[in-house]
Amino acid sequence: MEHEVSLKQQQCENMERQLSDAKERLLSSEAGKHLTFEKQVEQFEQQRLELNQRIDRLSTENLEKDKQLASATHKLDRTADALLRKTSDLE
Repeated sequence: MEHEVSLKQQQCENMERQLSDAKERLLSSEAGKHLTFEKQVEQFEQQRLELNQRIDRLSTENLEKDKQLASATHKLDRTADALLRKTSDLE
């Protein structure tokens, strides 16, 4: 009888050790997942920042190109008008 109690006690201790090990593995796994998630969020935020900066840069470049186009169009219109005036003066 005493031997059975001792055997059951050992089984109980083994099961408690296994439970403790399983809890530690679970906590370690959760910590790893959390760390991975945090790294992904950090990478996403960095990429978002870079893309927003690129959008700002491209918007500025586009605005400058629009100004250049408007200026060139205006100059072309003035030149065309001057050419028409000179042509009509010659006739």
